[in-house]
Amino acid sequence: SLRQELVDTKFLPLIPSFGFKTHLHRRVDIYGQTSRVYRIPTLNDLNWIPGGNPQLKPESGWANELTTEFNKKNKRINFTTSLT
Repeated sequence: SLRQELVDTKFLPLIPSFGFKTHLHRRVDIYGQTSRVYRIPTLNDLNWIPGGNPQLKPESGWANELTTEFNKKNKRINFTTSLT
């Protein structure tokens, strides 16, 4: 997905996001996502008394996550565990 926001008549940087899920083995799935992160300071971040900072700049970075999921099924029980 792609997202772009308009704040104070200015367009913020384009924020892409990508996610996937795939079946690796009969009992193993793997899924994950990566996305760009862009956060502008809120009114409280800038002006809260005490502790606000009116000189804060926007933050940007990347967020990533990867998960492996193991599944075991028999006639009566379905057991799933995951590692992220």
